[in-house]
Amino acid sequence: MPQELISLQNENGDITIVLDGGNAELTIGVNGQFGRLVVRDQNGTNEITLNGQAGTVSAESGRFRTLVSVDDSGTGQIGLNGNEATITVGFDEHGRVLIRNAQAQPTIRLEGGGGNIFAGGDGTDGDLVLFPSNVPNSANAQQATIHLNGQNGIIRVNGIRFPDNTLQTTAA
Repeated sequence: MPQELISLQNENGDITIVLDGGNAELTIGVNGQFGRLVVRDQNGTNEITLNGQAGTVSAESGRFRTLVSVDDSGTGQIGLNGNEATITVGFDEHGRVLIRNAQAQPTIRLEGGGGNIFAGGDGTDGDLVLFPSNVPNSANAQQATIHLNGQNGIIRVNGIRFPDNTLQTTAA
């Protein structure tokens, strides 16, 4: 069976897309051109974008969301696994997760290299608030069993109190 190739050229005559039937391969972006594949819905709105210049796979639904990104060397940086319900950050390098506020400032940082969690900074006081399992998600910090207040450095622990109002704790 002969190998079938279909090539498309840009206005300068450079081949930019190659469909290789023999190898079941579609190549977009050749001869110095970055490739980009866009899948649109029935209204012409971009839904999925493969961007060869940025190295991203994106789903778009009102706001742009990048699902997978690779660095310049092609090493995976972010992985989403639906079967395991996991997000993996950093494969060959230490991973880092930034959670940003509405002003795009990172207010929570998870650093994989040292196993550190940072909260606050850039005008935000970072608190760590821990709740027991019987407290609803809508609870406030006053209902927490442990509250580390980043603004004023107060550590508050709620627990069972002795008659003299001291806190009952257990040592491991």
